[in-house]
Amino acid sequence: MIPVSLDERLLPGTLAFAIHTVVENRMDLSVLDANYQNGEIGRHAYDPEILLKVVWLGYSRGLTSLRQIERA
Repeated sequence: MIPVSLDERLLPGTLAFAIHTVVENRMDLSVLDANYQNGEIGRHAYDPEILLKVVWLGYSRGLTSLRQIERA
């Protein structure tokens, strides 16, 4: 897979850019990091920052169910 830099892909002035900026620069996510663990067995856990961004962007578009967000 090709690494994607959100800083280069998101346009300033958009809601997606604002959500990315708030999560990356303004929030203390140390509470989430304490529970973020990748074990030796099984699939790797998703990064909590990415999941928070996805949920907020989905909610901003009127998607209130995680299944709706997944389909979108």
